[in-house]
Amino acid sequence: MLDNYLRVAWRHIAGNPLFSAINVIGLAIGLASCIVITLFVRYELSYDKHWVDAERTHRVVRDFYGNNLRLAAVAPPIGPLLQQDFPEVEDQVRMLVPGQVTLTVDGEPRVENHMVVADTHAIDFLGLEVLEGDAASALASPTSLVMTRRGAERYFGSEPAVGKTLQLMGRLELTVTAVIEDLPPNTHMAFEMLASITAVPLLLGEDQLENWGSNNYYTYLRLQSGTSPEALEERFPSFLIKHLGENANDGTGLELQAIGDIHLHSNRDAEWRANGSINNVYTFSAVALFVLLIACINFMNLTTALSTQRAKEVGVRKVIGASRGQLVAQFLGESILLTALAMLLAVALVELTLPLFASFVERPLEIDLLSPNALLALVGGTLLVGVFAGSYPALFLSQFRPAQVLKGRDASTGSNLLRRVLVVFQFATSIALLIATGVVMLQMQYARNLDLGYDKSRNLTSGLPFFAPLWELYEPMKQALEAHPDIESAVYSSRVPGMQNLDGGGYVGPDVQFTRENVMAIADLKVDYQWFDHYDIEFLAGGTFLESQRRVEAPTPENPVTQGGAVLNESAARRFGWSPEEAVGQVIRSAADADLTMFIEREVMGVIPDIHFSSLHHEIKATVFAEPNTGYGRSISVKIAPGDPASAIAHFEDVWRRLVPNTPPEWEFLDQRFDALYRGEGRQAQMFATFSGLAIFVATLGLFGLAAFTTDRRTKEIGVRKVMGAGVGDIVLLLTGDFSRLVLLANLIAWPVAWFFMNDWLTRFVYRVPTLDWAWLFVASGLAALVVATLTVGLQASRAAMARPVLALRYE
Repeated sequence: MLDNYLRVAWRHIAGNPLFSAINVIGLAIGLASCIVITLFVRYELSYDKHWVDAERTHRVVRDFYGNNLRLAAVAPPIGPLLQQDFPEVEDQVRMLVPGQVTLTVDGEPRVENHMVVADTHAIDFLGLEVLEGDAASALASPTSLVMTRRGAERYFGSEPAVGKTLQLMGRLELTVTAVIEDLPPNTHMAFEMLASITAVPLLLGEDQLENWGSNNYYTYLRLQSGTSPEALEERFPSFLIKHLGENANDGTGLELQAIGDIHLHSNRDAEWRANGSINNVYTFSAVALFVLLIACINFMNLTTALSTQRAKEVGVRKVIGASRGQLVAQFLGESILLTALAMLLAVALVELTLPLFASFVERPLEIDLLSPNALLALVGGTLLVGVFAGSYPALFLSQFRPAQVLKGRDASTGSNLLRRVLVVFQFATSIALLIATGVVMLQMQYARNLDLGYDKSRNLTSGLPFFAPLWELYEPMKQALEAHPDIESAVYSSRVPGMQNLDGGGYVGPDVQFTRENVMAIADLKVDYQWFDHYDIEFLAGGTFLESQRRVEAPTPENPVTQGGAVLNESAARRFGWSPEEAVGQVIRSAADADLTMFIEREVMGVIPDIHFSSLHHEIKATVFAEPNTGYGRSISVKIAPGDPASAIAHFEDVWRRLVPNTPPEWEFLDQRFDALYRGEGRQAQMFATFSGLAIFVATLGLFGLAAFTTDRRTKEIGVRKVMGAGVGDIVLLLTGDFSRLVLLANLIAWPVAWFFMNDWLTRFVYRVPTLDWAWLFVASGLAALVVATLTVGLQASRAAMARPVLALRYE
């Protein structure tokens, strides 16, 4: 019997090549989309699940309420104190990411971006595989350095790395004590070298590891089995009061994040690396399923539309004794066979496109088609899709009554309504995806074209070495750079535009006592006095601070109050309760020590508009711009004259090599930094566009098949109408009218759905494209779908309409 089912199924598939091809191609595209997205989703969900005791490991994060900071890192004392105060904390480890450092090997300096400073037991805590050396003692000394396999190969090739020495920033000689296996790519961490945290006091000061203001340490806790993270969090406020004072919880708070949730559920300030998004996982899973669903709908539509061709076969089979169950099995078998053909084509498409897709999403996606799990998934997917797509047609065809179909009555009438509903669903989904694509692209265009409040063009930026004396380096570099005719200006700042400004300070206005209750947390940016001219920033009132104020004397116990200058942005002026004009001349104070005994009094020299210093994901912060000092990050911005930048870049590198011989020059254009800010959304837009195109293509395939079938069934009607005087246009309008109405109905369904979801998506941006600017997308997407549908059906209709009436009247 099975052999008979297969022969009948194959005969039916081969006897209807057009409809079979439409079904196979549509299902193959849908299945390939699902396979690729499933690989992506599975990989995203695998992040950080491999660590030892991952289910008991949590990251400590910190919030600052005054300036709305949600930091992924915390101060260095927090981890050890939590372990000390709470027996539920079995262990803890801290990891500092210093950013760009210089390592010198055999006299050759190299810029290293993959070094991490960690607690001495970090290897055991994470369960890292040690290839050479001893895990227990690998980070015991301040001069210890652990390398991953990849890091060791970069520096020493195939030679043994253990015992080799490197110079760190020209200040500390490090010895390689161990080599560990490379980190898997599916982790939110990223490093190829581990230095010991015992080196921190030597490099950054003896009190660095007790500094509650240095929130740069990613801190992980391993909780005792059975410990509730939520219950432990509830005790954090009392922990902060114990160590910071009774008002501590007014300004800051601690939370826990499960390590396995960080990649998809965390989007805090100062994340270790750019995380994924659970919303993207949900979104693209849904889109891939919709593409497959549209292909399944094609199968249902075309199969039920062809029911008149199978009606007599069903009637004869029932008359000679076939049960309904046998007929259902036969039709499901046909569906599964066709799906199997589609799956073979889908696998070929996956093999062709997966490398491109993996490169696009920057994930090492791969599939082993010969593995038992992959084979089981493919077979299971084939059966599932085959049964789903064929279930309604099988039930519909098998319920025909022999007496009716053998008398030639139309057995397909009951399926017309369902076919219309399914066509509406297909096009509603396609239209919604088109609108989503347009909204994402418009938001990207809005972000790139928005007036940021300054001129970021032609700016080359670089980070100055942290350990070099600032003024001894910066002033000669500035003079040497500005001496070149192709360089307009060079200025210093603690951070450059496009970076998150995570620095802040506590300020009070004039005649306000400086207490922890009165202080206002305000973002702080250190800039050269020429910085505002360099970035072409206009002043609302006043001007920049004086050149003489850029090197303000630091307070001392003998001279506890010193004076300086400052520039406020408009939001900062409002925080103090001033208009821009009122702010000029006012004096604000900031503390220079933790005991609130030394202060800097700054006269407000000017007020600038609120500028978009960071990405549009972040709200503009109230910011105090003041003179630079050695306690902040160091960046230099070089404005290049219009024209060919090659000469200016070469001069910059020559000056750098002369003044900073132990650190290779590293630079980037500011425009590139801003492009990177929206890289994720740009990829999302391209993925939306791709899957929207696939959805519309598959839906159009199905519509083409339905149009061909409908036109074929109405051949005699077309001939009669032509004999009665109907023109080609009349016939085309008649045949396209029904489908056009369905597409118009699909618009009415798609528009509110698309508006709801895309309005919600835009909430991730503090500054977003106005609703009226993307309202036209609804009409445009609807018209595009209508045009595609009309052309698809119209081509079939015009072919039939131009045929000779005598051929149509001889039909059947």
